[in-house]
This record gives sequence, structure tokens and C-alpha cells, in this order.
Amino acid sequence: KIVDLQKEFNRKSEFIKTYGAIEEYNNLQEVIFSLKKTYQKLEAYHTIIQKYEKEISLIKINLEKENIKSDTYLNENDALIKPNHLFFKGLIESFYQDKTGSISILTNKGDNTLRFDLDVSVTDDSSDGVNSVKIFSYDILNLKNYSHHQFGFIFHDSRLFYNIDETQIRFMLKFLQKFIIENNLQYICSLNQNQFENLKKCFIENNDLEGFEEIFKT
Repeated sequence: KIVDLQKEFNRKSEFIKTYGAIEEYNNLQEVIFSLKKTYQKLEAYHTIIQKYEKEISLIKINLEKENIKSDTYLNENDALIKPNHLFFKGLIESFYQDKTGSISILTNKGDNTLRFDLDVSVTDDSSDGVNSVKIFSYDILNLKNYSHHQFGFIFHDSRLFYNIDETQIRFMLKFLQKFIIENNLQYICSLNQNQFENLKKCFIENNDLEGFEEIFKT
């Protein structure tokens, strides 16, 4: 009986081989195996995506909480922040009769590493000279808040003064002379020889050679 069954199996196997059914079956098995692998990968990716979407949602919630905390901080500390704005504004207006300065601090609600948007501006600060005065004034503001840092001095390179009129520099130095003494601070700057000579000439033209000598200790 075993022999007969083997013969019958061989006969049917030969029949299947003749019409290529076994090859087709094997090909289908390979396709099924490939599809199963692809399915397993997609399932894994889907799980990862769900995990990250959940984490992103949690991060967005935390960012919004931080935005609320930042807005609250700015509102609660307005009394501390406002005097700095007024100091900067007054400083600019003491240098220019037709310009004003402003500082705004807003919560940065964008997806980045900056907690606050700080905007320091002066009327016509697109001009190199005005922009330099803006930098000077903002640096002096930071120096004024020396209780928040350990620096008792500030330094400016001669490049800062390249596009500033000598008359304007004289006003700035006259202000500094008083400001530095009152706050027990130090101001250091470098000037080229021509800048120094032109500035001295400006002091002389304003009958203030004594003021020049006092500032530069000549």
C-alpha cells in the first residue's frame, strides 16, 4: 500500500511540475513572506509614530505652560523692567533732540530656544552713526545694572565711533564722566589718533578744553 501511495504521489507531483504549479506556489510563498516582513515593519513604525506624536503633544503642552509663565513673569516684573526702558529712552533723547529710543521684551512663543524677544530700537537706527549710539546706550544700560553682574567697567573699540559725529561723541563722554563717577564704575575706549585730535578740536570749539583735559587726564 505504501508503494502504491508513493507512486500516486509521484504521479501527481509530476503532473504539478509539468504545469509549473510548484514554482508558482513557491513564488507566492516568497511574496507572502515579503509582505509579512513589510507589514511587521509598518506596524513597528506605526507604534513609534504614535509614541512620538504623544511626546510632541506633551512638549506642546509644556511649551504653552512656559509661555504662560513667561507672560506672568513679564507682567509681575514690569515695575523692575520699566525703569530700564525709561533710562534707555532718556539717554537717547539726551543725545538727540529729534529721536527717541525704546526697548520691548515679549514672550517668544515660537518653536526655538529663545525665551524672550528683545527689541532695542532708535529712530533712524538704520544710519550707522545712530546705530552706534544705540549700541553705546544699550551697553551703558547693562553697565548700569551692575548689581546683576560682576563687571565694574565696559570697553568700546574705536570702530564704534567711526560714524559718530565728534559733537555727538562729546555729549556721550560728558554724560559718561558724570555717570561713571556717580556709580563708581570705569569706562575704557580706544581711539585712533585722528579721532582723538578731532574730538579735542570739537571740545575747543565749544570752549570746553578743560572738560576735555578732565576726561582724558591730559
